[in-house]
Amino acid sequence: MVIDWLKSQHRGIAIYLCCSYKEEHFQTPLHMVGSLLKQIIQHKAALPDEVRSLYEQHLRKKTLPKLDELAKLLVQEVKTCSTVFVVINALDECLERGNTGGIMLDDILRLPCNARILITSEYSPTIEDRFESIPHIIVDIRATEEDVKRYVRACAEKERALAKHLRSSLGLMEHIVNTIAEESKGMFLLARLHMGSLSKELTRREVRAADPKPG
Repeated sequence: MVIDWLKSQHRGIAIYLCCSYKEEHFQTPLHMVGSLLKQIIQHKAALPDEVRSLYEQHLRKKTLPKLDELAKLLVQEVKTCSTVFVVINALDECLERGNTGGIMLDDILRLPCNARILITSEYSPTIEDRFESIPHIIVDIRATEEDVKRYVRACAEKERALAKHLRSSLGLMEHIVNTIAEESKGMFLLARLHMGSLSKELTRREVRAADPKPG
């Protein structure tokens, strides 16, 4: 949604990453920086000489480029653009995997001043510390309890086995929805983790036992 708005309202290039704890095997710093570089290149009429040279070099050697090589090219390509909007969604979901998110963020923050960076994340001291030395604005956005309840109900409907148990007991359904909304404190990630745990249970008794705050 943000990307679509940026593309419709501004002349600059918009590139983005959506971090996910479920994609830990694919979302390495190398692949993430490479994805941003690829998105910029796709806006060019021809493949930049430096990119072609690096590609041919590693093709001959049958090797993969290094992170610092891709990061250097990313900086160079951003410099050739008037404005580049960089959107990183759910950065916190990459932080627990050997500092994947932190390493990638360091490369993002080295981009030249014509890069406009928007990052969404749950609160993280690790992320906040990296912004200490550069100008930035922090906007604290939390979902309302009703937002989380709607999200929990939607998640429950997608899980057939779980939905079957919850439909058979409206009291249990409301208890689960209310409890997860309360425990999540406006954070969708926590609600998702609670629902992920519940969806693995096979019987109504197991669902009730796995309730994050049994009543």
